[in-house]
Amino acid sequence: MKKLGENIWRFREQAGLSQEQLAEALGVSRQTVSNWENDRATPDAYKFGRLCELLGVGAEELLGTSPSSPQKQRAKKRIAALVVAVLAFLFAIAAILLAVFTSDTQITSTVLFSQAFLWGAAAVLALAACLVALIYYFKKH
Repeated sequence: MKKLGENIWRFREQAGLSQEQLAEALGVSRQTVSNWENDRATPDAYKFGRLCELLGVGAEELLGTSPSSPQKQRAKKRIAALVVAVLAFLFAIAAILLAVFTSDTQITSTVLFSQAFLWGAAAVLALAACLVALIYYFKKH
């Protein structure tokens, strides 16, 4: 977890603001902003809220308690989608092979249980899941 001061400095730089500009917008001295950035002081609740607004970040992000950036979260979701696609594809291949190489099972004298049909249906569903996961993976964010 990053320190608050480091985050204030980083987001101030990203916003293209000098310490003087940020201090003026918050109604504090440049030295106060410097103290915040060097973790010698912390802003009060009101100043902290204004700081978040001016820097365009959320409180969790400024405090460094955010689990990850939105870009990292999107990357994790894309990786998960790719894993789902690969697993669904592998399951579909296994289901197709089982559909081709299984025989029917007689449950009673009148009911014939077609395992091939069930494995074929499972393969179709797995391929559909694979397609949905791939569409999500390649979707523009």
